[in-house]
Amino acid sequence: MHVLLTNDDGIAAPGLLALENAVQQLGWQFTVVAPATEQSQCGHRVTTHQHLRVEALGKNRHAVHGTPADCVRLALFALEVKPDLVLSGVNAGGNLGQDIVISGTVAAAREAAYHGIRSMALSHYMIRELVLDWQRTAAWMAGKSTCKTIRTALSGTSICPTCLPTRRCCLHASRAIRHVRR
Repeated sequence: MHVLLTNDDGIAAPGLLALENAVQQLGWQFTVVAPATEQSQCGHRVTTHQHLRVEALGKNRHAVHGTPADCVRLALFALEVKPDLVLSGVNAGGNLGQDIVISGTVAAAREAAYHGIRSMALSHYMIRELVLDWQRTAAWMAGKSTCKTIRTALSGTSICPTCLPTRRCCLHASRAIRHVRR
């Protein structure tokens, strides 16, 4: 499987690095085409009145001076990437409710779906006083349940916005389950 990775937090964002790590653990081929700088809350904006610049940062790694939707378009049509799947994220912060409309993370996945490519927008729910554990995020993403979701739940031109839990949420949930079972 060949995966296009992108985001709205920028090419150096820890969430994108966690996603790369997860895809490597799964043994999948990937190409990264992500914004050169943070583009959070840019919605589905595309650049129309200025030139887009792409910087090659290494084999299969490109920084785009543009939006997440620009990144997907350039990957598909200028860089001729032929992905089986587009994964956008992992966004530092949840994309829930009305956030989906303004999210660059979701816009990148939506752009892929517009072009007939299945896609998933990944966001990490945040609690103010907790630091995100990106290694745990990568391990969770490479786990059986997420991998199964990616392989079976997405078909055709579907898009799947997904919000990952924090460790604290998982701890509370596991305590609640133990309490109910007693």
